[in-house]
Amino acid sequence: MVITTGADGPANTPTAGHIHNSRDSAQPEAPRRPTVCRFFSQPQGCRFGSDCRFQHIASTVKPTPSVDTQPTPESLPVDPNEAAKSRGRGRGRKTRAQQSSTVRKRQIEDLLKVPQWTVKRLASDRNESALAVEMKPSDPDFPFDVHRLYLALVVPSQYPAKHLSDPVLTIQVANQKIPTGVKRNIEQAFVKHVRKEVIAAIENGDVEGAPTLEDHLVWLDRNLELLMQQKPAPTIKFTSNAASSKAASNKTESKAVSNKTESKAASNKMESKAESQDNNDQSSTRS
Repeated sequence: MVITTGADGPANTPTAGHIHNSRDSAQPEAPRRPTVCRFFSQPQGCRFGSDCRFQHIASTVKPTPSVDTQPTPESLPVDPNEAAKSRGRGRGRKTRAQQSSTVRKRQIEDLLKVPQWTVKRLASDRNESALAVEMKPSDPDFPFDVHRLYLALVVPSQYPAKHLSDPVLTIQVANQKIPTGVKRNIEQAFVKHVRKEVIAAIENGDVEGAPTLEDHLVWLDRNLELLMQQKPAPTIKFTSNAASSKAASNKTESKAVSNKTESKAASNKMESKAESQDNNDQSSTRS
């Protein structure tokens, strides 16, 4: 007789002797596998301790983390390759000021290598750098008696400009044969052209795509004839203070000499008059 167990208890309860007599005919039961306590390997442990009816054996299966025990990004394993890439990206990232400095340095180096011009470094400080530029007009029919244009190109430290308030490129023409008013026309037109390009680049959000130092000088070369044809800008003539002081000093000395001469003449006149009076007095006494 096989004993079956349902939800409401045993279906039949035989006597002990009956069970003994039918042991040979009954199917042998499979031994039950000891159950491991699922709380023993948890951080809080089993609250029953040694009285627990389940076996306290460390489980080799990692429990599924609950909502409160979700792994944090810091606790997750880090891929060494990803970590190296992250460090590389951090080192490669540059600030806006560093990027501008790189662009400025690269354009200056490129300008020094332009074969058709002679460009040299003049001076440099924390605010600006000056380059000496010697350029021959590219127009073979250039009508003016200017075989080469000599100028100083001043590059601000904020170049390329990213704000309308930033200083822009300037030039100073050094040719002695070019009249001063014509020099002013060339210098002012160059600054006006550069500022126009800066405004367009800022408004379009493409500062990095703005014309380079070489581009600006190419524009100057192509427009040099037109700029020299314009009416010379008005200039101011300065008088040397030393010359004025010397003239005033000479005038004062001349006046002093004149006064001295007049005083001496008056003194001689007075002495002559006094001597004449003495002679008259002596003649009256003898009489």
